[in-house]
Amino acid sequence: MRTKYLTVLVLLVSFQLGYGQAKEDSNTINFMNIPDEMIKKEIAFFSKKGKALGSYLESTKLKEVRPWVCDSLVVVFHFGDTYINLYLKEMGSEGQIDSFIPASLFWGTNVKPTRIVDSLALSYHKFVSKIPKAAVSGLYEPSICDFVPPERKKNKIKWLPNLHSFFQKNLPLLDCYKVFTSLDKSHTYIYMLAGEVGRRYEVTWVFHYTDYLYRVVDNLDSDD
Repeated sequence: MRTKYLTVLVLLVSFQLGYGQAKEDSNTINFMNIPDEMIKKEIAFFSKKGKALGSYLESTKLKEVRPWVCDSLVVVFHFGDTYINLYLKEMGSEGQIDSFIPASLFWGTNVKPTRIVDSLALSYHKFVSKIPKAAVSGLYEPSICDFVPPERKKNKIKWLPNLHSFFQKNLPLLDCYKVFTSLDKSHTYIYMLAGEVGRRYEVTWVFHYTDYLYRVVDNLDSDD
């Protein structure tokens, strides 16, 4: 009897480990493999890959959110009680170049990259979504925003150098970073266009309310 219980326990643990690995592997999918047809139609509203496919031109409409902050280190979006922060990082200071994988499809350049996506955060009220590190792994050469807000008085709080940007209510819509919400607010899409011409790729992080689902990544070489 003890042997029987031990066998069942081993099988359960093996199943959980296998299931966890499957979820990790399915973190990244491409546009054509999006399992939910409604999500696929909504992403087709703004993604270059989706627009390139004629069968998805009649996509559902979404609401676009204007950015609050966009510079070389962070991109911030805010709507209602929701804040989205995408953090970028220069490579090399912590040995990241040594771990660079040339075979990676989404590195965005023909030489060793200099920048990387560091982390992604979404918060609603006081709740912070749990986003796995795999959601931002392997994404090189994110775009640097070319928008510079008008200069204001130097912020006296040195650890908040970009605080003045939060008071800019009319920041322009960007090509490289976008956020969309479905009309019923059930889905949020965070979009990034990265890489150099000829090695461009696009990423869409998909959220169901505050729950992270997966990222949709497509190489755009064939579209250039």
